[in-house]
Amino acid sequence: LTILFIPNIKPSDRPQDETASAGEGAEGGKKEGLGSRFWIFFVSAFLFFMAYCAFFSFISVFVAENNLGDTAFTGLCSSLTTAGSLVASLIFGAMFGKMRRKVSLLSLFIPAVLYIWAWTSPSQASAIIFSIAYGFVYGGFFSLSYAYTACCVPPSRNGFAMGLITFNYSVGITLGIYLFTALMGVDGGTITGTYPYAAAILAVSLII
Repeated sequence: LTILFIPNIKPSDRPQDETASAGEGAEGGKKEGLGSRFWIFFVSAFLFFMAYCAFFSFISVFVAENNLGDTAFTGLCSSLTTAGSLVASLIFGAMFGKMRRKVSLLSLFIPAVLYIWAWTSPSQASAIIFSIAYGFVYGGFFSLSYAYTACCVPPSRNGFAMGLITFNYSVGITLGIYLFTALMGVDGGTITGTYPYAAAILAVSLII
């Protein structure tokens, strides 16, 4: 779905100075860099994927430790997260066309607020809303990570940049699982207690 719904971004859409510098690099035979915009976004995305794990990878723990329901409720939350992500992927092209970088800002701000809410008021309602909203945000941000990369790097470096973003996603989520497992041990063994840390990570990513 990400591949199907990424907008068709042409070099003519880029700022004139970026297009010119890209051309100069190609003519001179020099390898073009990815640019500071890409690397700033790369770090921001890495933090987002790490923070995402605190909820999605430990959703069954969150439900169990707060006595919110049985395995059926856990399955419902997981499926709602996936459904939210699917909807975001389907409408991402329209969202990105109208909002551009605001998609990234909202994708970082909304889950940070949701983490604080789930931390202070864990309930079935917060779990369901969190599942839908975070799934939607994740789907939008995941698609954005590829669309924005195509916007901000020279065309000749798109393939390499896309590979880095995929690597970023995989490593970020893997390290996030280890990070929040360790934080659970520090904070009395509850995943809910780590939610302020997840919100703080998203706040840093938002500032970047």
